[in-house]
Amino acid sequence: MTSMDRKSKICLAKATPYGVARSQIKDLLLASTAVSGLSDRKPIDLLITSTMTADFIQTAISKSAKRIFTAEFTNAAAYDAIVAEITGVDNPLGLAEVELGKQTYKTYVGYFDPNTSEMNGKVQVTAYTRAEYAAAITALTGSADLKTAFGNGGTAETSEIGTEATWNVRISAKLGTDTFQISLNRDSMTVSGYADDATLAAVDAWADTKPALN
Repeated sequence: MTSMDRKSKICLAKATPYGVARSQIKDLLLASTAVSGLSDRKPIDLLITSTMTADFIQTAISKSAKRIFTAEFTNAAAYDAIVAEITGVDNPLGLAEVELGKQTYKTYVGYFDPNTSEMNGKVQVTAYTRAEYAAAITALTGSADLKTAFGNGGTAETSEIGTEATWNVRISAKLGTDTFQISLNRDSMTVSGYADDATLAAVDAWADTKPALN
């Protein structure tokens, strides 16, 4: 077989569409060798594979935005009132669906020496409802045993209004057909998972009317 014959076979195989049956390819190759004057017309098996790869197709859009407050919440009642307003039946955003999600409240109770006023020890408080949080602080600040153990019989104080205290409430909501989440902290508020800019605009407009959220 000459180099020209080889080229004619290779070119023919490459030009053959993927939809052509293997038997048709063999016949074409046999015809090619006959035209070239070759007598050894042996069928040749070809393996044709696709090099196409799968692509990702966008199925949803998820956006996130954060508002940082000028001052942190220091009043639990004011913070809880914001949560209650968002999740209430007559919520100001006109939400089609709203659900109160995970709540996390953390702080420390410190125990101080009565003579030096230095903190000798502290206990972390972590609770998952406001009621549990308040009850834990009351129990720890009122414990004579802990005051004796850590503070030499001194005082116990909570750093609830200090920088170590964190409050976080998550809310799942739906405005129109757009589902999203609100995460409210002492110092900020995050709206996440929304696709429609109108959703953020609605939350933003409402937050502008709340001094504590500015």
